[in-house]
Parts: sequence; structure tokens; C-alpha cells
Amino acid sequence: MPDIDIDFCGNRREEVIEYVRQKYGNDCVCQIITFGTMASRGVLRDVGHVLDFDLGEVDKLCKKVPQGPGASLAAALEADAELKTLRDSTPQHKRLFDLSLKLEGLARHSSIHAAGVVIADKPLREYVPLAKNGDDVITQWQMTELEEVGLLKMDFLGLKTLTILTEAVRLVKETCGVEVDLGKLPLADRETYALMTRGETQGVFQLESSGMRELLGRLKPDTFEDVIAVLALYRPGPLGSGMVDMFVRRKHGEEPVQYPHDDLRPVLEPTYGVIVYQEQVMQIANVIGGFSMADADNLRKAMGKKKPEVMAKFKDQFVAGAKGRNYGEKFARELFETMEYFAGYGFNKSHSTAYALVTYQTAWLKAHHPIEFVAANLTVESGNSDKIKEFLDDARRSTLRVLPPSVNASQRYFSVENGQIRYGLGAIKGVGARAADLIAAERRNKGPFGSLEDLCERLDANAVNKTALEAMVQAGALDGLGRARRPTFEAVEAALRSSAVTREDRRRGQRLLFAAAPATPAPTNAAAANGATEGEWPEHERLTREKESLGFYLSGHPFEKRGAFLRRLAGASTRSLASQEPGSTVRIAGMVSGVRVLQIKQGKNAGQKMARFQLEDLEGQVPVTCFARAFQTAKDRIVEDAIVFLTGRIDANSEEKALLLDQIEPAAEVIRREVAGLVLFLHGGLTTEGTLLRIAEAGERHRGQQHLHLDVEEDGTCYRIRTDAGIHISEALLDEVSLIVGPENMSFTRM
Repeated sequence: MPDIDIDFCGNRREEVIEYVRQKYGNDCVCQIITFGTMASRGVLRDVGHVLDFDLGEVDKLCKKVPQGPGASLAAALEADAELKTLRDSTPQHKRLFDLSLKLEGLARHSSIHAAGVVIADKPLREYVPLAKNGDDVITQWQMTELEEVGLLKMDFLGLKTLTILTEAVRLVKETCGVEVDLGKLPLADRETYALMTRGETQGVFQLESSGMRELLGRLKPDTFEDVIAVLALYRPGPLGSGMVDMFVRRKHGEEPVQYPHDDLRPVLEPTYGVIVYQEQVMQIANVIGGFSMADADNLRKAMGKKKPEVMAKFKDQFVAGAKGRNYGEKFARELFETMEYFAGYGFNKSHSTAYALVTYQTAWLKAHHPIEFVAANLTVESGNSDKIKEFLDDARRSTLRVLPPSVNASQRYFSVENGQIRYGLGAIKGVGARAADLIAAERRNKGPFGSLEDLCERLDANAVNKTALEAMVQAGALDGLGRARRPTFEAVEAALRSSAVTREDRRRGQRLLFAAAPATPAPTNAAAANGATEGEWPEHERLTREKESLGFYLSGHPFEKRGAFLRRLAGASTRSLASQEPGSTVRIAGMVSGVRVLQIKQGKNAGQKMARFQLEDLEGQVPVTCFARAFQTAKDRIVEDAIVFLTGRIDANSEEKALLLDQIEPAAEVIRREVAGLVLFLHGGLTTEGTLLRIAEAGERHRGQQHLHLDVEEDGTCYRIRTDAGIHISEALLDEVSLIVGPENMSFTRM
């Protein structure tokens, strides 16, 4: 039977399965079993647990083993000398690896296939053995066995883009009062095509990759047919064969549109004479070769599989049919060879069209309702902190503002608030959907929370527990309640104990002396501001804890206060890369993020390791590749969140700006080696005695051998004062001084 795949909104997939059960009979419809196996890393963890290995040690071993399709523990040991040495280091380690190698690949557990549903014409128990999985009945045979016995397997796939569209439409109605009917969008909307041409396609279905954005910029789509073609063309075959370049040149009139024969103009006109789709191959076979559409479909399948003996028969049939229709034999043979070449790269147009419609709908929403569109994406991606960060970075570039989470403003999901996006409580790690819903419902019914204690007293401690509260504090969701994060965090346990006592007293019918007093009012903005910094964690710790709860930095960035200083010292930034020639060498200061260590599988460096990561500065980020040779010396410095100076070459083979690493150094080392003194520019309100006193106090806390200079501007004249204070220009000092004078007023003198 054919394999049928259908995409549905992910949140409503269960409704579809229930509908199928009701339509065809509950005993004729079943989900399919799948078996989880002991994969390379998982088997090490399982065996390590049984052998009472330290979890941290096993985790370090696992990180040295590649994962993904085709990865195996045996291959990792063969290729990685360091891992092999660790295996042989002690008898316990040898036993760990020996047992793991024997168990690797065996079935570990059964579960329900993510998408597969089997539908039969009579009760499934008459065809296959069944099993119980919780409340569900599933097959005992896997997908492949079900196909072999002739049963119809369908994949009901939850496509998150359809969920995003549903959520965006809901938000547009909620915030703008506009009903958007996605099925009736005008397919000639100029703003939508302009957005695609600019490459502003973060979150747009199928158009997010850098390569796709580059193609959109070249192609400049202005019709729905162009969108269909883009999705069909952006694949390795067409890109490598020159089809894409031909298509782009012909679209823009840089090359004449030619047709093999004028009779094929109706077939090839939408694609400028280029055979892009499998359906076009079928139409050509029908028009020129006289094939029936059934034969034409068989030809399409044969061309895709490239079977020479089958192709020879079809070629003879095509030439004979063409001659019977008064086309020349030479023309027919040449046309068949052209079809054969393009058919290897052709894409199914019906598939591309269905996806192009979803692409257009997401692009239309982003062009006309960007705030609601981004909020919908953030909601659907709320469990993926990497994707949330991508959308937040995109929002900042497009001047959209994302407000921090707040127990007195946030919903469970991301919402739209006065033309801005409010962070959802449910996206904070450790909070959960139930706690987020309870907080929003309590606030809606009884008003805002006045304090941490008020929050604890009004909510069920089993749902909004210590873990959830601490996570919200670290994320900044309680910042508006009058106290800084640190004292609030330290008060969580006491507040929970107190609220438990209060609830118990109420349950017993007792009343405390002030029980009838009204709840503490929500603090004013001024009160909240006054308490916001008192007793706070140091800036670095506050941001680290924020990242722990959110997965990224939201209220600030470790690079923010010292970034301008380091950028001046480095000489280049991520933004300045656009003006640099491919192959040229640059030095950039930034923060390391998204580190991935990979094992090289082929070539002379097979078995060695390399790394890929992002380098972030105040102006953006750039992907960096560190090949095996550089990785040997750089591996201990490529650490998440490290502030570094990176020297590298602009990758000439990359479609977007990217760097190939030559050298990486901690920022502290570069400052110590290259900077003789710190220069502070004091002007206007910065020339007060209070500012000078704060600078002096900061210098006292960071004594060292480097110099401190003050460039003071008075009455239009600037003069430099070299102080007697010897300072140590550390990252901590730069952060402190930045708070006093501002990052734009800091510079340096070189050694």
C-alpha cells in the first residue's frame, strides 16, 4: 500500500485520531509500536548507573561519544584515541565499555510511534497481535512488518507551523479585532513578497535558512508561482546542477527564455522554460510522446530511480510516439535526454504547492501582523530556549520589544501588551503549565499580587512550589514586587512555610490578629525601583541565574558593559564583516555561545575533533568553525559564555559571513598584554565630585600595575589627567566603571 503522510496542527492531532476511530471503528484503528534501543550514549549512562559510576564522570564520557544516525560506541572507540585511553585507564572503565558494547543496539523499551496510525477494513486483532500501552491499544508489530502484510499505514504528523498560524490568527483577533481568514488571503500581496525579497524570514515556513534567504534575494519572488518554484529549487541537486542560476537569470531577463518546442510553452512558461517539476516531465511525455498519464507517471518513477533497462524501453516508446505525432527523431531523442537530466532533480509540484501556501500564509502574517506573529512563534517554541533566543534577537533587530516575565502581567503563553510582546510564565524552566495558569487565573479573579508572601498565600503550594518560585525570581518575574531578586530568592522558603501555617490556621477556623487586614497593595513603580537594587546579586551572577531559568540572557548581557571597550581594542565587529573581503583575516571580541564539538568522519583528519559555535557581540553574531588543527590548542578556550578575542579568516565558501578560527584568547589575557591604561571621558554631568569619588573607590577595589587616565572636558576644552592610582583592568572593573560613566566613555592606551 502507499505511504500516506498528512500534516495537522500539533495541538489537535489527537482530535484527528479520535475522528478516525469513530469513522472506521475503534477496533479497526490503532497506533503503532516502536522500540527505543540502547544508543551509544544512552547505553553508557545505563550501564554506568548499574555499576555505580559517578554521574558526572559518566556524563563527561558520554560527551566524547558522537550521537545521531549511524553513530556507534564501537566506531567512537575506533576513531578517538583519547576515548580509547580512558577506556583502558582502569579495570572499572574497561568493564563499563565492554558491557556497553555488548548491549548497544538492543531494544530498551517500547513506546508509541510519533506519527503512525494503521487503519484496517475489519478488527485489527484478526491481522496483528495487539498490546496495551497505558490506556492505548497499540500493535505489537512495528511499521515495517505492518507494511509487509499489506496494511495501510498513515502518518498523522503534528506540524507546528499550523499551530503557529492558529495562534497568530487568535492573537490578531484578540488584539486588533480583525478576523483573518487564511484561506482567502490575496496571493498578490506586495508587502509579503517584499518581506521575502529582503530575507526577513525568521519564522517563515521553509524560508528560514541563510541559504534560502540568499536565494530569495537573488530570485526576488513576486508571484505565488515563484514561491512554489523556490521550495522546489532549494535542494542540493538543482543548486549544484546550475538549474537555479538558469531560473534566476531567465526570470530577470538576463538570459532569453527558450522552449524545446513551441508546443511546450504552456507546460514550461511558469518556470521560464526550465523543467522544475515532475509533473512537467509527465506533461511533456504526454504532449510530445503521446504517453497516457498512467504511462507518464511510470516514466516519472523510472527516471527517479534511474534504472537503465527500464529507461531504454521508455525512450524507444517516447521516440516512436513523437515520430507518430510528426516530431523529428533527433529532436525526440535530445528532448528525452533533457527530460532525463532534469527529472533527476525534479520535485513534486503538488507537494511544493501545498507547502508554498503555508509559506505564503506565514509570510503574510509576518508582513502585516509582526507582533502577533512573533508572539505566536514564541508560544509554540516555548520549550526550546535556542529558538526563543533566535526570535528575540530577530525582534530586537526589527525594533519589536519583548517585555520580561511578570507575575502581575504575564499569561501562560507569550501575549501582546500595548503593542509589545510579554514573556510567558510557562516558558520559564521549572514553572510548568499548571503553575502559570493558576497564577494568571488568580490575578484575573482577585487582582495583582502585592508581595512574595501574598503570592504564596493565595496559590496552591503543590502547584506553585519552591522550584517554580525560585525559577520565576531568577527570571525576573517577581521584579515588580518591591524587592531585588536576591532577597526575594532567599525569602522563598520562609514565605512558603508562613503561607502553609496561615492556610492551616484558616482551615482550623482560627484567625490571627491581623487576618482581616487587606492584602498588601501592589507596590508603586517608585517603590519597586527603590527596592530593585538593594541587596541584589552582582551583575554577572544575576545574569547567570537569569540564563539558568530562561535559557538565555533577557534583561542584559555579560558583554554589554564592556563590549564597546573590547570592540575598540579588537578593531572589528560582527557588523563590520560585511565590508571585508572573503579570505581576509579579522580580530573580533565577543562571547562564545552554541558550542558543538564534532568528530570528523572522513579524510586525513578522520577521528579527530573540531568545533562549531557562534561569536556574539553588541552588533550581532557570526558562526565560527574551528577545524581539527586549531581545535587541539583552542579546545579549552571554546567554552559557553566565555568572553574572548578571536582571530580568524572570513570563509570564502560560505553563503553568509562566517569565520574560520585561527586563534582564540580569553579577553583578560589580551587586556593584560596589550592595554597600558584605562581612559575615562568625563563631560557634562560626569565631572561631579560624586562621580570622581565612585571612580576612585572602584580603582581601590582593583589595584594593579596599569594606569588610570581621565579625559575631562570643561568649557569646550578637553585635557587629560593621569591619576596616581595603579589599577588592574579586569572584566569586573570594566563592568563597575561602565555603570559609573557609561560604556561609550571608556577607552584605553596601548602598551
